[in-house]
Amino acid sequence: MIVLELLFLKGFIKVLNIPKHILLPCILCVCAIGAIGANNRVFDIFVILLFGILAYSITKFEYPVPPLVMGFILGPMLETNLRRGLIFSKGSIVPFFTHPLSCVMIILSVVSIILTVVSSNKKVKRATNG
Repeated sequence: MIVLELLFLKGFIKVLNIPKHILLPCILCVCAIGAIGANNRVFDIFVILLFGILAYSITKFEYPVPPLVMGFILGPMLETNLRRGLIFSKGSIVPFFTHPLSCVMIILSVVSIILTVVSSNKKVKRATNG
């Protein structure tokens, strides 16, 4: 990898100088060809378009990216362990709310959300008042 990087470094730098209105359609075409080439389904193109619209919306509305990345990383682990807990409790969600440690975690989560909302409301009021 390092050898390839050293060999093509000047070419990579020149790619950065290409205007975005030329470079982005080329990247989109390569992504579309790769998506169709992987599974030979047109549905994958619609998935690319959907995620492109999602990414554009995230940047347009200035949505913070770290929580989204954390969700993608922690989501599968949460799903696996939730399924495991439901299997151990024979499908009942009661143990999630009756165990002392889970009650503490739920209370901490609720308090954290409330403090975040109150803090952001105070900042908005402070900004509008002066």
